[in-house]
Amino acid sequence: MHQGSTPSGSPAAAIGCARRIPLRGSAYPGHSVVIHGQSRSQRLRFLGISISTVTRPRPLPSTVLPRRGSVPFAELGAAIASAPSAVGAPDVIAVRAILVRPSGQPWTHLRTVLRVGEGAELPEQEVVTHDWGDAQMIGMRLTTAEFLDVTDEPGEALALALNFWHHHLDLPESLLAVAPFQPQVNLYWERSQNRWSDRPCWRVEPTDKVGTTGWRRDPDGPFFRPGLPFAVDIAAAARQWLKEPATRNEGVSLNSYSVIIPDYRARLRDIKLDGGALRIAVEMPRPFPVFCAIEATDLDGQPVTPQPVPVGDGGTAVVELPRALRALEVYLFDNAGNVLDDYLESGHSLSWGRSVLSPGRRPGDPDHRAVDQAREAGEGQQIEFKEWVPLTRADPKALELLETVIAFANAQGGSLYVGVTDYAEIVGVAAKLYKALARHQGSDLDRLRDGYIVGLQKLIAEGVLPQLTPPPEFKWVEDTGHWVLRATIAKGPDQPYHLAESNDFYIRRGATNRRMTRDELERAFRRQPAGRFPLR
Repeated sequence: MHQGSTPSGSPAAAIGCARRIPLRGSAYPGHSVVIHGQSRSQRLRFLGISISTVTRPRPLPSTVLPRRGSVPFAELGAAIASAPSAVGAPDVIAVRAILVRPSGQPWTHLRTVLRVGEGAELPEQEVVTHDWGDAQMIGMRLTTAEFLDVTDEPGEALALALNFWHHHLDLPESLLAVAPFQPQVNLYWERSQNRWSDRPCWRVEPTDKVGTTGWRRDPDGPFFRPGLPFAVDIAAAARQWLKEPATRNEGVSLNSYSVIIPDYRARLRDIKLDGGALRIAVEMPRPFPVFCAIEATDLDGQPVTPQPVPVGDGGTAVVELPRALRALEVYLFDNAGNVLDDYLESGHSLSWGRSVLSPGRRPGDPDHRAVDQAREAGEGQQIEFKEWVPLTRADPKALELLETVIAFANAQGGSLYVGVTDYAEIVGVAAKLYKALARHQGSDLDRLRDGYIVGLQKLIAEGVLPQLTPPPEFKWVEDTGHWVLRATIAKGPDQPYHLAESNDFYIRRGATNRRMTRDELERAFRRQPAGRFPLR
């Protein structure tokens, strides 16, 4: 059908053939345009919709999407229209789009994002355009009633909303018709505090049947106009305008669409260890029966599964823990057993980017990763565990430390973990720090930790010859609520090393320290420059 011909009756056909409306009104001519819809009919004509197709929407049943899998495109539209009643979303829908063009080329659709429950910052019944030269940012705000104002078929209503920008600019004929979308869409459920929303949400990437227009080069940034935000490139524009977590390296897919439906019914707001219990705070705008359940793993790798508990009137649930944990899963359920939110924490991932079991932990932290890997591997060629090391040289445990440091330095180096038992159980050293040092250094834990490192440095400096270069590196790591000290000993350049008071040489072999043989000592001395004492 050609531009200007009579609509066939369907909303898609109407928007595909309707006359384009020129832009009107501009605070900054050519920069920022606000089109005021003074009546519903004028607004619909601006969007390219024939008034003859408008009917009153029939009530839709509440539609809650599944957590995974795929659904029909029309069911996605129904979930958007019924979101206020189904998942408690505010009755507002924001639709934002970015169009781009290279120099001298036609405008091309880059991306459109529809967000349910958001968009209060957009003016009501207006279409807003920000002109960045080779990039146009377009947005509008709808209610669910307006979403279904043109057609009570949710799939058609969704297609119209995602393509609202079609008649806004002087687009080529190939972009004028509302593109049909693929009949099925894949769902991605995201737990709270995700990259797209602070609430649990469904993230959907519908695809139309047109596909890419063939243009593959972003317009050159940076982008700036007076009164508009600054964007260094298209990815930055997407972060600001589309409110998406695109990065400069990820870029933005050409001719793509996204739908975000946050779940406002309930979410996990905070989780804290409180002695031997897990205190869970839940946010519920409208109270209803909600339950918390956990699946966990203790320090020995054994499962821990307490009975689920109801969330109280104050939005709090307390789960008693029989023992310390190393991994945790928290689930929030409604009365029908549907998962509303969850939190997962293991040695390799953190749902919220921070740890519940180890509050100072961050995902990808190399120190925590080293502790996890050491515990999984157990004591070996480069790993040693010590529950506690006293600072008195006469103590047998202090002597064991010196032997281990020497053995690592005479071999390939290694790491020693203080506050971990021989069975890889984290017990921490805080209580022993207070007992050993508080009398002279006070009760401040930070000061005690610093003092303990100084004491170990002195112990090693006086007990190992020749001096270690580089000296051992010490790092405190808080894990599962306990403080562990990691000491990293490098392979020594001045091998062989020995105990200062006994001339005993040690080397690491497997998980043990043993005295070096005469052959090993002779080879070590031959590698050293003249001047080291000869072997007697």
